[in-house]
Amino acid sequence: MESLRRINAASGVSAGEKGRLLGPAFAHTSVGLAIADREGHFVEANSAFLDIVGRTFQELQGETVRSITHPDDWAETARETGLLYAGEAPDIQMEKRYVRPDGTTVWVRNSLSPLRDESGEPVYTIAISENIDSRKRAEQATAEARETLELATRAADLGVWDLNPLTEELRWSPRCREIFGVAMDAPLRMEDFLDRVHPEDRPRIVELVERVLDPQIRASYSADYRVIHPSGEERWASSTGMAYFEPVPGSRGEERAVRFLGTVADITERRRGVEALVQAEKLAATGRLAASIAHEINNPLEAVTNLLFLLRDATDATERMSYVSLAEQEIRRVTEIATQTLRFYRDPSGPTVCDVAALIESVLTLFHGRAHVLMVGAETRLCDDCTVFGSQGELRQVFVNLVGNALDAMPRGGRLLVRTRVYRGDRPGVRATVADSGQGMTEETKKRLFRPFFTTKASTGTGLGLWLSLEILVKHGASIRVRSRPGRGTVVSVFFPERAPGEESS
Repeated sequence: MESLRRINAASGVSAGEKGRLLGPAFAHTSVGLAIADREGHFVEANSAFLDIVGRTFQELQGETVRSITHPDDWAETARETGLLYAGEAPDIQMEKRYVRPDGTTVWVRNSLSPLRDESGEPVYTIAISENIDSRKRAEQATAEARETLELATRAADLGVWDLNPLTEELRWSPRCREIFGVAMDAPLRMEDFLDRVHPEDRPRIVELVERVLDPQIRASYSADYRVIHPSGEERWASSTGMAYFEPVPGSRGEERAVRFLGTVADITERRRGVEALVQAEKLAATGRLAASIAHEINNPLEAVTNLLFLLRDATDATERMSYVSLAEQEIRRVTEIATQTLRFYRDPSGPTVCDVAALIESVLTLFHGRAHVLMVGAETRLCDDCTVFGSQGELRQVFVNLVGNALDAMPRGGRLLVRTRVYRGDRPGVRATVADSGQGMTEETKKRLFRPFFTTKASTGTGLGLWLSLEILVKHGASIRVRSRPGRGTVVSVFFPERAPGEESS
């Protein structure tokens, strides 16, 4: 009541005196305080409130609660104030925006209470205003960033996952749950994710995650693996992520992983497309090999036919034995070609220890006749004990592509050098080099060399051979390097780092 008497008695008092009339606490508190009548006219405000709305008290007296409230917030303000005056709520708390004279807005958190007269009738409203503009704008920025991320991941068809390594609790976005075939309301832990990973891929993923979360290693997380849906359907997923580390409480500089998050995409259709391209290239390579094999076999068979013709008319026993011996040599040549050909299709079902020198010799056997026709001199420098762990058939396919390309680059003769070397020490492994003295390549051609469908052979090339070779080498943890100059030839170098049997690239 005393406050009301002071307000009513202060009608002739200057604005600077009003705070004094209502007490020092009202005038000097850091929280905004304002009093308005039932029509919304301001009758009192402290300096903190004036700072919030960006006005002097004289300017505020020419405004109403509605005129300084953001239009989008007025309906709620009017409704809440109506409840207050109707006695349906003892006080009201709400967040709203005030509009400053320059058109900018400021967010406040208002606590509204009624001031009643002697009869108990509410005649004024007192508002306690807290400036929350920084917090609201930070929340809006966060919400916008989250919405942008959600739209981006939706457009990219990505699922988002977030793992707490300390509790193994896992959060998946809706798209992530769709990829793994998990119900939207099902709680998730790390073991639930691993249950969905194909049993053959699971050990590799477990080992990789352990390396990522190890503060001493902090490996990067990037992996393709198969996912088994509850229906039994097998699909492919590709996932990337990053771990975050914090100091262990009470430790001396030790750290631990506290968060591991990333994205996952369904790459099933892409994998099927790649497999289709691989099969297409294998068919094309088979056709090229068949032509080479037919040519290789045709030469000794023609020689045998000629020797049989000569043998029919020969009368001298020594001459006849010479023809028979030569025919036997040509037949052995046919047998060797057939044996090397069968090796392409009778490899072990899984990775094994492969002798790189033997693989290269088998490939050169198939290209011997073609090199002879092209007048290409082939030289080999193959070392002993140069073994790698992998698929014999796939590695043969790589060297078929490399040797075939080298011969294609020398249509008018030249020199082919194939060499292998074993490296010890800091970086042990095996290096295989295929060098030719052919026409060479420009820098632009080299940049596009391993792109699918890029070819310099016009209608005779598919543009998939080197792309597929690169895929095979990456799978085997190997790297490939090309050096070439127009008119000076090309050198292709493949390096296989030493790897233990059973070790797979991730």
